[in-house]
Amino acid sequence: MKRPEVWSKSVGFLPHKVSVYENAERKGVLYLAWRKDGNWKRRSLQRPLRNDRGTIDKATATWAIQQAEQQYARNVAGVPESERAPQKALTIAEGFARAFDPREGKYPTDSRHRREVERSRDVAIEYWGAEMAWADVKGRDLRRLWRARIDELRKAGEVGLRGAEVTVARILAVAQWLRDEELIPATACIASRAWKGDLRADWLALTEERKLPEPARPRYTIEESRGILRAAHEIDGRYALLIALGAELRGGQVVRARRTDLDFDHATFTVWGRGHKKGEVVKLTPGQMRAAREAIETGYLRDLEKKSADYPLFPAGQMPGGRSGKPLATVERHLNAGPMDVGAMRDFHREAEKKVGIEYIKGRSLYGLRRAAVDEAKALGASREGLQRLGGWSDTQMPDRIYADQEADYARTEARELKIKIRGEETE
Repeated sequence: MKRPEVWSKSVGFLPHKVSVYENAERKGVLYLAWRKDGNWKRRSLQRPLRNDRGTIDKATATWAIQQAEQQYARNVAGVPESERAPQKALTIAEGFARAFDPREGKYPTDSRHRREVERSRDVAIEYWGAEMAWADVKGRDLRRLWRARIDELRKAGEVGLRGAEVTVARILAVAQWLRDEELIPATACIASRAWKGDLRADWLALTEERKLPEPARPRYTIEESRGILRAAHEIDGRYALLIALGAELRGGQVVRARRTDLDFDHATFTVWGRGHKKGEVVKLTPGQMRAAREAIETGYLRDLEKKSADYPLFPAGQMPGGRSGKPLATVERHLNAGPMDVGAMRDFHREAEKKVGIEYIKGRSLYGLRRAAVDEAKALGASREGLQRLGGWSDTQMPDRIYADQEADYARTEARELKIKIRGEETE
């Protein structure tokens, strides 16, 4: 049984408009919300909207709207009539434009994540329209969008579940930012706390599948991983160093590393976290130390090393000698360059696959090395804490439950041998 849609109403016009809504995080108690001096003000009405059966009490709803009207009257008391004129509500297109603004937006620069948000914007405009106001987006509108998105992705040959979830999540993230910036009402575009469960239930119903799909997490064999590591130096110096230092880590974090993150005296490499992605201090192996020293002392970073104590290890931009396989970073172009785009690293990785003779599989890429490392570490009997440090995860659950091969044959073989001993079959 699905949870009822959160109820809300609005009275008056911006900037003095008052919204009344049931707060799902406060057991459905009704709240008023309005803006004052640029900040959100909220007041509990100390009364739930619904009766014991979970249905809306009409008398309470009428009373709540009256409370909002009274608050609105207080808000505009003494305000000149000319200033009470309604302000145009922010539209879907305008809201995303604010989010992408280079000076004040949530996503000021181009990135993979921003491009993902842009695709979600296109979906929102397709199904809601560019002129729809954020304040008018309700739970039913989100439901309509994700159902349409599931159908669209399925017709395109996709599974549809993850794609629909990402689309909705990106839209909700923009809505949250717009609320925080006080650009839309506090009650605009708020999803149920159970929206992901509702979406997954809809996916099962629409597809008539019996269970939710397992995420595709393709990986390399350990022999393939080692082959890529050996071939990396023939592709590009930056790619070779990236693989040497961070085959078991997140490529997007490693590529932002700088010279000061390498400590040759203590043989460590520091990877800095960002957002909810944890950082890690890596103890380097002898092979990693050789690769780092080669890149810095005689390789593509040698001129930057002579010029500065700190510089990007993986600077963006073409390098002289790159086509001949002996690139050299220049002080003028690369000393203050940004990090190389991960997409370029993926292109190098594809070249390495071809050189080793490995078949391309969508979604494997650099993450395939990481997953292969976890599989091999588990086969070698690594502790959960060791697995955690191997990949720089925030806890032990990620490598244990997600990145380890769910079909690990060695574990099945071990279970078989244990059953033989438990049942006494070795004497039969």
